[in-house]
Amino acid sequence: ADAVALKCKALGVRPADDRRTRHGLLYALADAANAGHCAQAEDDLLALAAHHLGPLAIAGNYTPAVDHLRTQLEAALLRGQLRAVFSAEEGRLLLSPWLDNAERSIAQVVMNRALLPLASSSSSSS
Repeated sequence: ADAVALKCKALGVRPADDRRTRHGLLYALADAANAGHCAQAEDDLLALAAHHLGPLAIAGNYTPAVDHLRTQLEAALLRGQLRAVFSAEEGRLLLSPWLDNAERSIAQVVMNRALLPLASSSSSSS
């Protein structure tokens, strides 16, 4: 995160820039997906993003406030960069659009297969 922050700083992107924060959320979600987690509970994603985004070992040490992360999370949802599903146990779960599409496609295939009649296993012997 520090190396990226230094490059951003060289390009004039402040540590508190909304774009940096939003992309930090997306990076945290991709990192969780690479570890095998398709969706993240909202609070878990915010904590993971805060970990990836700071504290920075550069002048003007900065860790984004949770309110700033939540605002950018909502912005990413509105932009279609994230999707949300709801779970009675975990509340709002966030996932990337491509993983949401993949999960829904797999669920549709499983539902279609479940509706197929079972093949009969009768064998005729002579």
